[in-house]
Amino acid sequence: YFQFIKNLSLRKKVIKNLLLLWENHPIDKALIKSLKTFYPKINTFGYLTVTPPLNYHSIIPTNLEMTHKLLPNYIYTNGSFVNNNLKKYTKQIKIKVFPLFKTNKKIYNKFYNNKKILILLPIYIEECVYILNLIKKIMKQIKNYEKNLVIKFHPSVDSIRLFKINTNLKILDKYVSKKNTDSLIQNADKIVMGISSIYYSLICNNLDLIVLTEKFKTIDEI
Repeated sequence: YFQFIKNLSLRKKVIKNLLLLWENHPIDKALIKSLKTFYPKINTFGYLTVTPPLNYHSIIPTNLEMTHKLLPNYIYTNGSFVNNNLKKYTKQIKIKVFPLFKTNKKIYNKFYNNKKILILLPIYIEECVYILNLIKKIMKQIKNYEKNLVIKFHPSVDSIRLFKINTNLKILDKYVSKKNTDSLIQNADKIVMGISSIYYSLICNNLDLIVLTEKFKTIDEI
C-alpha cells in the first residue's frame, strides 16, 4: 500500500484529498504515511463507522502515531459517544461527528425472488471457519440448495489461505464470489452474515438477516 502511493507520485499523479474508512489498521497507517510523505500538502480524512469495543486499544490514536504521521488529519465518527475514547492517548487528533445515516434513502434495491442465499463473512478468521462449517453441515442435510449459494469473504481475509489451512472446507471454494458486495446484496433473496459493520447498512434498510456468530453470545454483545 505504501509502494502503491509512491508509484502514483513517481508517475506525477495528482492527489488532493484522501477519504478512507478508518480503523487504524496497518493498511490505514501505510496509506496515510505514504500520502503524507509523497503528497505533503494533502488532507486526509478517516471515517470510523463502527463503535470499537472498550478493550480494542489498537484503534485508539496515540502521540507516537501522530508524531510519525500515521493518522488522518481529521477523524469522523458516527456519534459523539465515541469521541472521548478516541482522545484517550492523544489530545492532538481532530475528531468530528458525521452521522452515518442522515437521510432515509434506501441504499439497496428490493431483493429479487431468485432464491439466492448470500453468506457475508466477517473479518474474524475463527468466525469464518465457524460459519463455513455450519454451512457445510447444513448442505449435507438439505439438497438442491447449493446451486443458489453465494459466499463473499471480507476484503481483509485471504480466502485461499483459509481454505489451504482448513482443507475440510475446500469444497465450499466454488461458491466464493469476487463480485462487488453491493451487487451481490441487490441480487440476493436471503442474507446470512457474521458480525460486520455492513450490518448497520442492511438493518437500516429494513432487510431481513440471519446473524451467525460463535464469538458473541448475546444480542447486547453483538
